[in-house]
Amino acid sequence: MRRGWIFALLVAAAGCVDDNGYNGTVREVSAAAAAKLLRDDNTLSIIDLRTASEFAGGHIAGAQNLDYRSPDFSRNLRAMDMDTPYLIHCASGGRSSQALAVFERLGFKRIYHMKEGMNGWRADGRPVEQTPSGVSPRSGSIP
Repeated sequence: MRRGWIFALLVAAAGCVDDNGYNGTVREVSAAAAAKLLRDDNTLSIIDLRTASEFAGGHIAGAQNLDYRSPDFSRNLRAMDMDTPYLIHCASGGRSSQALAVFERLGFKRIYHMKEGMNGWRADGRPVEQTPSGVSPRSGSIP
């Protein structure tokens, strides 16, 4: 009897995540998949969770900077449209992985998590935009 319950739980859990890592709210994507999403979905917004100085050193074109470690992080998220699809990333996936719980708790509907972060984006040879000298990135200024 006990094996029957364990099997049922495993089957139910397997149904929560598809082959692409999508569980209804969060989909894990590679840099290549993120680039394809950006090309194919003009409703997708990019949220860069790194610090302002990291962002100024190079970011994905069109990205908005929202520092995960900012004391205003959750407040700034609450002001965003939860129905908009977002591609989120940090430098290597650590901060963005931690931020996923906040996005889910606040009720965001579609989050694409670039699991390798900007390091993976750069390693994949993807284009990076620089913030011009003397221009401060809009860290924490979302929406």
